[in-house]
Amino acid sequence: MSEGVNLQRASAVVMLDLPGVLRIAEQRIGRIDRMNSPHDSVEIYFPDDHPAFALKTDRKFFFTVRVVEGLIGGNVDVPDEMWEKWKVDTISGKEIAEQYAKAQDEAAQSFTDGIQDAFQPLRELVSGEDSLIEPELYQEIRRSKATLLSLVKTGASFVASDRNWGFFCLRSSAEHSSVWVLIEELPSQKLIPDYKISRSLPEICSRLRSLLSGVEDISDLGEIKKIQRQVDRLFSALRQNEIESLPNKKKRAIHLLRDLIAHYKSKEKRMPGLDELNKTLSPSSDDDMAYDYYHLSRQWIQLIQPYIMEERKKMKQRSGHIVHLGTMKKKFKQTPLPDYIFDELLQSRVLVNPIEKRIAAYIIGVKSEAS
Repeated sequence: MSEGVNLQRASAVVMLDLPGVLRIAEQRIGRIDRMNSPHDSVEIYFPDDHPAFALKTDRKFFFTVRVVEGLIGGNVDVPDEMWEKWKVDTISGKEIAEQYAKAQDEAAQSFTDGIQDAFQPLRELVSGEDSLIEPELYQEIRRSKATLLSLVKTGASFVASDRNWGFFCLRSSAEHSSVWVLIEELPSQKLIPDYKISRSLPEICSRLRSLLSGVEDISDLGEIKKIQRQVDRLFSALRQNEIESLPNKKKRAIHLLRDLIAHYKSKEKRMPGLDELNKTLSPSSDDDMAYDYYHLSRQWIQLIQPYIMEERKKMKQRSGHIVHLGTMKKKFKQTPLPDYIFDELLQSRVLVNPIEKRIAAYIIGVKSEAS
């Protein structure tokens, strides 16, 4: 009854709830507060719920009433006790305008046309007062078309640090966007260390500021050759992370494929093509070409999808039983997939340049003896 009904003979409105929009409250009151009303005044009753039962939007309603009053004048009169209950302070139109102007000035530093600039942390690395490099050097590197195939080409930097780490910038292609990868070796006594790998731009920008603070360049070719082992380990971690950086479903699909290959190979009857598939999932620096794991995972999911759908039909009557890639592992181990599945998967592989040839620039930090 908020709209379309004229009740000018009535003299009171009882609101059973507070609307989330001020306009609705005005419409409710307008049903009886009309020019041809026979009453000199009308009464409006607002709900006065205990704070334990009141909605969070109630305070917002009264705040909106106060703001509208301060800007253009309001049509809704609210009892004074309501202002005290919800602790809504009076604010003038001038104060609102000043606060808006201040907010706009602050937003202009990191917003463009009202949309937050996700690349702001990146831009601050190469421009502004806190940039890490001079603008001229940045423009020189930006115009470079070189692809890094050796340790000493332009665009590869080595620094002495307090830990081993690598920052890699990968070029975009027709199928993939450009990406930044930061790999940090975790403190450990293991012969093969663990790594923390990040692809989040804000996190990488923040870490680079810390990792590059106070470091010294390693430019001597002899010194660079001495750190070859640490560099190789970081590149190996970068290659292995190609699969781990896939979207979750496709990553789980590749993990399932690996588990099944290992299981099937352990049986006496080995399926043809498993060794080749296993090699496909284990990238090496000796390979001249690599495989597109995104495409491979998509093809693998399509090949096993009929088996998943069949299992879902069987389990439809079981309440709470969900069939997904993880639950299919046991099924596929008990009932091996036919050979043609793996033959088709092998035939559908797509070759791409190895990750080393897709690197536009990188920085390697090597733990110095002093550290």
